[in-house]
Amino acid sequence: MRSMALEIVDGKHIRVTCSFCRKTAELCCKRLVPIAAMHQSVDVFLRSGWHQDVGIHVRHRSYDQTERSGSGKWYCPNCASKKHL
Repeated sequence: MRSMALEIVDGKHIRVTCSFCRKTAELCCKRLVPIAAMHQSVDVFLRSGWHQDVGIHVRHRSYDQTERSGSGKWYCPNCASKKHL
């Protein structure tokens, strides 16, 4: 599967797509600048049950930056509960 980062949709929504089942979720961030919206959306999606898989083949400093920016594979709460992913 291809990794899907967070996407900015219509300039005011942040969309995340499950890398396994392709389910999507959106967050409205119309009062924030895009970079702040991306950082806030990572926290919101993680708190709501989404799982972010940054990967294990990156350096520690790159891992932290990748995690904060929302890069990597994302899994919906249903797929994240499966042990084989």
